[in-house]
Amino acid sequence: MRIRSQSANLRWGSSVLLLAAIILMTFQLIGYSRGRANFPSGLVVADVPVGGISRQDAAQRLLEVYTQPVELHYQDAVIHMDPSLVDFELNLESMIAAADLQRTESSFWGGFWDYLWGNRANPESVPLDASYSEEALNNYLTNELASRYDKAPTPAKPVAGSTTFSDGVPGTTIDNEAAIPEIEQAIFSSVDRSANIPLQEAAAPRPNYQNLQVQLQQIMEVAGYDGLADIYLFDLDRNEELHFVYELGDELPTVPDVTFTAASTIKIPILLSLFARIDGEPSEHTINLLDE
Repeated sequence: MRIRSQSANLRWGSSVLLLAAIILMTFQLIGYSRGRANFPSGLVVADVPVGGISRQDAAQRLLEVYTQPVELHYQDAVIHMDPSLVDFELNLESMIAAADLQRTESSFWGGFWDYLWGNRANPESVPLDASYSEEALNNYLTNELASRYDKAPTPAKPVAGSTTFSDGVPGTTIDNEAAIPEIEQAIFSSVDRSANIPLQEAAAPRPNYQNLQVQLQQIMEVAGYDGLADIYLFDLDRNEELHFVYELGDELPTVPDVTFTAASTIKIPILLSLFARIDGEPSEHTINLLDE
């Protein structure tokens, strides 16, 4: 009787252990099946962690990250640029398919065995697959930002009531060639979606000839000059010409030309001819002869 009782207890205990093992195995199988429907733990797609979430959630997370506006800094101004303005597109199907291969690369039961023993390989990261239009970005910089934020240089201008000019002010313009790589890096980044726009300084131009004429006439008025002035200038660099005749506050026609006596102006071609013939700098004696 004692032997039969021990045998019955042994069978009962074995049945309990077997049932517990089956229940535990069932729970493990359910947990593995649910986890297998999602991406493996630690998987990164386009620098965005997607481990443990579904295909749909992973696609949504990628869109949320890469459709965020790019923050552009133009000196103190901050501009938020929508990536769609430069035709930015994510190739979600390609990236999700590449990530899905790592989820299904092992067989169900082989993966379940590794799951039971905790053998989990580190998944390989899936790189970003996206594109944008460099031409659209260049147009955005030129037509949107430059037109609003660039500062055109201003030339020196005559100061009213005086014989002086106010200083010209240099301007700033966007350096598109240098800006495009900086912004492109921000567009393709999942973390640092900001870029400083490189600028280049535009030097203040020289006073235009119209302002110069006004200033010269003003100088003569302030000085009380009561003679006849025929002024001619030609800018070899800009190929611009200034010619006006002025007398006692009145501007006279330049055609026909005003006839003047050569007087001391004849010294100019003589001086040029002399300098062309001497070696080195002219002596004091030479200069005194010219003054005579």
